[in-house]
Amino acid sequence: MSLSDELKELQALLDQGTLTQEEFELAKRRVLEESRVSELATDMDELKLQNQLAQLELDWIKEREQYMVANRYGGQNPPAPIAAILFWASLGGIFGVVMTIWGFTVRMPRGGPNPIPWYGLTIVAIAITGGAFCCVQASFYEEALRQYHRRRRKLQNRQLEISDEVKSPNDV
Repeated sequence: MSLSDELKELQALLDQGTLTQEEFELAKRRVLEESRVSELATDMDELKLQNQLAQLELDWIKEREQYMVANRYGGQNPPAPIAAILFWASLGGIFGVVMTIWGFTVRMPRGGPNPIPWYGLTIVAIAITGGAFCCVQASFYEEALRQYHRRRRKLQNRQLEISDEVKSPNDV
C-alpha cells in the first residue's frame, strides 16, 4: 500500500470515529516515519552502489596498468595480439632468418666453426617467445576487460532496479 493510500485510510477511520484525533496523529506519525526510513534505506543502497562503481573504476585503472605496453612515442596502449605478432615477426623473425641463412653461406676464415647461424636461430627463438608472450598478455588483458565489464554491468543493472523501485514503489 502506498503512503497516500495509508494516509487516506487513516483519515477515513478518523472521519468514521473509529480513531480519536490523538490516535490518528500517532498512527500518521508512525506511517510517515516508516516511509522516511524506507526512503533512507533506498538512498543508502544507491550510495553503496555508487561507491562500488567508483571502487570498481579505480580497481580497473590499477589493474589495466599492469597490462599496458609502451608505444614508440612513450604512450601506453593495451596489448593487441596482431601488433605483437607483426612486431616480433618483422623485427626478430626476418632479421634472425636472414642472419641464419647468411651465416650458413659464409665460411669462416681458418675453417673454424661459424657462430653466426646460431645467433640467427637464437634471434628467431627470442622473436617466437616474445610474440607468444605478448599474445598471452593480450589474452589476459581481454579476459580482465570482459570481467570488468561484466561486474560493471551487474552493478549498473542493480542501480537501475533501485531507481525503478523509487520511481514506482510496489503497492503491498
